[in-house]
Amino acid sequence: MFELNFKINKIYFYAQIIKQYKSLGKQGKILGTRLWKKSKIAYSIVSGVCYDQIIQNIVLENLTIEKFSKNLRKNVKLTEEILNQELDSKEFREIYEETKGYKIKIEKQWEQNKKQVLRHLKDITGLKLPNRVLFVYLIHPALSDGRYWKNTEIDIITWGHSEDWENYTTVYLCHEIMHFLTKDYTGDKKILHALIELVCDNELRIRLNQSGGYFKEGRFRVGHKFLQKIEKKILPQWRQYLRGREENKENFVTFFKKIDDKKRE
Repeated sequence: MFELNFKINKIYFYAQIIKQYKSLGKQGKILGTRLWKKSKIAYSIVSGVCYDQIIQNIVLENLTIEKFSKNLRKNVKLTEEILNQELDSKEFREIYEETKGYKIKIEKQWEQNKKQVLRHLKDITGLKLPNRVLFVYLIHPALSDGRYWKNTEIDIITWGHSEDWENYTTVYLCHEIMHFLTKDYTGDKKILHALIELVCDNELRIRLNQSGGYFKEGRFRVGHKFLQKIEKKILPQWRQYLRGREENKENFVTFFKKIDDKKRE
């Protein structure tokens, strides 16, 4: 059976808070500013934002391998100490509690929709869902995250976003599931991503919500702007594929290869 298992990883969550602290107002600003003041190296390590001058200072101040290694270990140890302090801070605990509430809502939405939406996904793509558990690590919905992590020991999706329209999270979890299902595909990655948007962001959304149209949901544009030129170009073929999928025994794999091969001609 295919399942999603929802979790919150405090370290990853904190890293995303620091990276996107402006999205969390006063609390985010306090956390971001405090970490920066405690250690700019720790800030760089945690957030993943590389500040060249800071990194270069480490190198220039430690011109031997031994000194560089010793200084690096010292900064890693300092980062560990700071993390223990910050994950127990009032500001982090408040944001974490809000995210636990968000997790309950997302689990409820997925539970209500999963049978129907996975049936739609199979019908649209012709792909079989494997007997697998994907772990979904959630962050606060005021932040923005949506990714399938291919090069990890276990299959992981990270997610957090405002609910811009009905069943938003369900649709985009399916988008990330499609990235998982197609992780080993070779070919043009932009075309593949565009097709995933046609599958999930558009066709599946319309079927699940029983309303809406392609590329727009209310006042919101649906999907990445840079992919829509590709999507609109192949839309007639896509509609033909949907009409004849069962009859022609075509599936997402064969359709993607056909579009990809045509581009190379």
